[in-house]
Amino acid sequence: MNPFDLFRSMSCIIFIMHLLLLVHLGLASFPLHLCIEFFCPSTSQWFKRAQITCDFADKYYCLYDDNNRKYTEICQDTPTFDSAGHKVVIVGGIQGVDCEHDIYQPFKYWTNGSSTCAFKKTPCNAEGQIIYENGTTKTDRQCRCDYSRGYDFIKKPKSYCYCEPSKEDCSCYQKQCSYGFVLTPDYCCVNLSNWSMKSTCSMIPDNLDRDNKRLSMQISKRDDEKGIQSSPMPSIILSIIIGLVMIMIFVTALLTILIGMEIICQSHKVNPKDITELQKKRKDEWKREFCNEFVKTSAYSEILVSIRNEQCVIVSGPAGFGKSSSTFCAALNLEETEKFDLWIISDPGDILKYSLPDTKQIFFIDDAFGKYTVSQTKISWWSEHRCFIKDILKENKDLKLVMTCRSYIYHSENTIERIKPFCHVNLLSEQLKLTISERRTIVESYKEEKLKSLSDDVVMLYNFFPSLCSRYHEVPNNDTVEYFTFPVNYIAEEVEHFRIAFDPFYLALAVLVIYGNIVHTELFKFKATDFDGILKHLSNTLGYKEKPSKKILLSRFHALKDFYVIDKTTWFESLHENLFLMISHCISPYILPCVLLYGESSLIKERVRLESHRGKISKFDILVPENFATVFFQRLVIDLEKGKPEIVFSSSQHTLPEFRRLFITYLGNSSKKRLEEDKHQIAVHCFTKMGYNDYLRVLED
Repeated sequence: MNPFDLFRSMSCIIFIMHLLLLVHLGLASFPLHLCIEFFCPSTSQWFKRAQITCDFADKYYCLYDDNNRKYTEICQDTPTFDSAGHKVVIVGGIQGVDCEHDIYQPFKYWTNGSSTCAFKKTPCNAEGQIIYENGTTKTDRQCRCDYSRGYDFIKKPKSYCYCEPSKEDCSCYQKQCSYGFVLTPDYCCVNLSNWSMKSTCSMIPDNLDRDNKRLSMQISKRDDEKGIQSSPMPSIILSIIIGLVMIMIFVTALLTILIGMEIICQSHKVNPKDITELQKKRKDEWKREFCNEFVKTSAYSEILVSIRNEQCVIVSGPAGFGKSSSTFCAALNLEETEKFDLWIISDPGDILKYSLPDTKQIFFIDDAFGKYTVSQTKISWWSEHRCFIKDILKENKDLKLVMTCRSYIYHSENTIERIKPFCHVNLLSEQLKLTISERRTIVESYKEEKLKSLSDDVVMLYNFFPSLCSRYHEVPNNDTVEYFTFPVNYIAEEVEHFRIAFDPFYLALAVLVIYGNIVHTELFKFKATDFDGILKHLSNTLGYKEKPSKKILLSRFHALKDFYVIDKTTWFESLHENLFLMISHCISPYILPCVLLYGESSLIKERVRLESHRGKISKFDILVPENFATVFFQRLVIDLEKGKPEIVFSSSQHTLPEFRRLFITYLGNSSKKRLEEDKHQIAVHCFTKMGYNDYLRVLED
């Protein structure tokens, strides 16, 4: 900042400070106490005021003095009370009177905590509501829905005909009856020709509107009378005069401040030229990152045609597929060939801020609804502003809105549907999936000789193959085939974002691990009580505030289709075994207690290993630390008792003498009962076949 700009900024700040000081001094010079009427403290301030005035809360009274027509504070030795439906006022002495007709007091009234009856009666004036009974000084009003205008209760009240708003939900909704039918006082749609005019609930009288108006006038009249009683005429006139003077001073000061702020805003206002430069810089960064080695695929061509022909386009695809680069390059093509002005934005509010009438513009938003997980903030923004966006698009046919979204996010939120009408380009459709030739062309674009040697099977393994290619240079001295076959770091990064966000996606993948890569849809039905227990334990282990419903979890499995899982109609499984190995490797450390308790026996056999005695293990095995060894051995015994010795002892860990010694020690120290005869014979046969004589001796003992 140059010296002139610094001086101008400091001058503006000093100017505003002086204005605020003048306003403060002007207001402070008025005798405000002349126009301030005393009212009793609120419940939250009662105790503090009582201590200041009477040194003890129970001694403090603040009551309406009916003779002097104002509220008065006094101190008495003990509090006074009156029965429910009453309050206490001063009329010569202290006396109980009925609560006002729109106020009620359901419990005993004490003078050591309030100055009026406790609750205001419910007005019964929400949409479709009318008053059923006015209540008493002890009870609230009762409300009903106006069936004569087609309204019914959203949730049926206990008394059916009316509801008590202080105890239950009295909301109404407009119920649609078929043609020729009418809504009765019992809130049933009945054929008009068959209705006998008889009903359990009472009918609304014709003079209801008049009665409601009379009630409103009575309430208004009472408020007016109270205002007259508590404010004598001289005080009112003085208050009005002083109030008008203060308003004039305040308005003058406010206008002066606004003028000063406008000066500051003008001096610091972002120059349109600066915005243009910022957008140019951002586009240059995107060009360097995505367009230098970009390969024009069939997906790119489809996106380009959609943007050219449609105003609002949403491109969904899996992470790492190339949806961002393809969409950006297509939008850039239109900027260069058809004179559109391309804006790269992250805040959708910029559409409202920078859209111009009669101007060819493209607003591009990458990951419009969240990057790794669903962003409820962004979803809410689109829901609240969709009408404004539609109006802008309607007024300017040359304005285009282009967004990208990960497939599982797009399919997990119905709220996205509210942005319609839009054109959806699904990059996972059979027509737009990357072909082997397109993938080979992508490999050629990186000019890496090692990549050319990859087999077709490896090249076609993952939808995020383009992203793996772009990151290849970041991993020095890597085994090329291993890198593309088991991209565990890529999977770990994606899955970790699910875990940090406590997204149900993570819970869905955890269930996939527990059930050993086969999750039957039967689990999501109401009768699957065992699954409910597992789901609750998983949620608690992962720190979820509450267990997601099975319906939400099932929707997450459907959303993960074609990226993490395959939908086999009656069950879900991972896209292939390699992917499951990496998912279980990333997730198991966080859900190990659940894996040991509920994991499939085949998973325990093939993947779970005691960390201190690994033997020959895979880098994707699930390792059990020493403090969980007992739980691990308990699980092995449970499988033995279920008659599964072949599964238990065919694990490669049992070939290690040290591991067998630890397990034998556990069996000797445990209080497990002897195996049943048939299962005992199976175990003996198994040990004899495998040559585990040490296990055989323990079993015979």
